[in-house]
Amino acid sequence: MLVQAGGLAGTFRRQALEGLIDCSGTEQLESLADDPSVPEPLRRRAREVV
Repeated sequence: MLVQAGGLAGTFRRQALEGLIDCSGTEQLESLADDPSVPEPLRRRAREVV
């Protein structure tokens, strides 16, 4: 979802990530945390909650 949303402003990408956190999307968060195409601040946030 976040990779496909790469054209979105950072605020919206952050909201999408927070939505995954709220929904306990652990598998997706783990994937995002390891994906070099995802901006580092978002990967860091994903790692914090996994």
